[in-house]
Order: sequence, then C-alpha cells, then structure tokens
Amino acid sequence: MLIEDFACVIFIVDDDHFTLLAMARPLRKAGYEVVEAMRAEQVMTAAEHGEFTIADIDIFLPGMGDLSAKDTIKAAVKIGAEGGFEKPVNIDALLDTIRKIGPPTEETAS
Repeated sequence: MLIEDFACVIFIVDDDHFTLLAMARPLRKAGYEVVEAMRAEQVMTAAEHGEFTIADIDIFLPGMGDLSAKDTIKAAVKIGAEGGFEKPVNIDALLDTIRKIGPPTEETAS
C-alpha cells in the first residue's frame, strides 16, 4: 500500500526503539500509516519531502546539532505545529488529537 492511500500519515521520531513501538502499534491498529525514524538526519530528509500529515518528534533527539529544544519548538511552530505531548505519551489523548486532524482510511480502520 502506498502512502497516498492513507488519509493521514504520521511521522514518529524517537531515539528509543521501545517508545517508537509503543506509539506506532496503536496508531497502526487504529488505521493510520506510520513512518518511524530514530535519527536526526531522518527528520531533515522527511521534512524536505513533506510526505507526512502529522509529526511527533522527540525534541531532545541526539544529533540535532546546535538546535536546542527551544529552537526545535520554534521551528516546529513556524512550519505549522499546533501542539505537543510530554513523555510518557498518553496514547488515548494522542489518538484523540490525531483523529481531529485527519482520519485513517476506512479500509484500515478497526
């Protein structure tokens, strides 16, 4: 299935593999396409391609260079970020927020 087949594509970036899994699994189960990344370079590449609707990025991601958490938040707001979540992320609250932004495809939603 292609990314274009989904109504809402979610990009999750975290350097902790278990956090990625804990967030990605319920989102996929709810019918969303999820793209995962663990490195700062992947954030920049994905941002250039703009292939996602929603991004959940760990602002303390190693390898972000000279960007502080404050700089990262400012950059996110500049490109349209409207909110954020603290860890550990409440999956139900995350899903509620995502559903307001964009629905999953009917074929994949459970």
